Amino acid sequence: MRPSAQLATARALHWREDFQAFYDQHPSYAPEYLRHWCYGAKRSRLQPIKDFVTLVEKHRDGIIAWHHNHLSNGLLEGINSLVQAAKARARGYRNKTKMITIVYLTAAKLQLPTLTNPTPAYMFSR
Repeated sequence: MRPSAQLATARALHWREDFQAFYDQHPSYAPEYLRHWCYGAKRSRLQPIKDFVTLVEKHRDGIIAWHHNHLSNGLLEGINSLVQAAKARARGYRNKTKMITIVYLTAAKLQLPTLTNPTPAYMFSR
């Protein structure tokens, strides 16, 4: 790796760690910290960092809101994972109603009873 590439990587790591420090700030100082970080990062001469600043500024209100409620989309990602698993199981079903039923069964994590002998006894008697 070229020395200039190593230097750019080290500078990018510095900007990333400074951004991560935003989450450790007191909520009253967080908006000012983020504004100051964006101002400096725009002048970093690192295009990936500049692109990230554009993304941060686009979602600034949501990022700042995190300090007030500490909510993330982790729950939604988990639900999406369950839906994707249900879709994989539902292959071959012919309508959406059956697929939705599989999603509910998967998401609810129901303990369904196991049948020891699902075939009625009279079918085997002669």
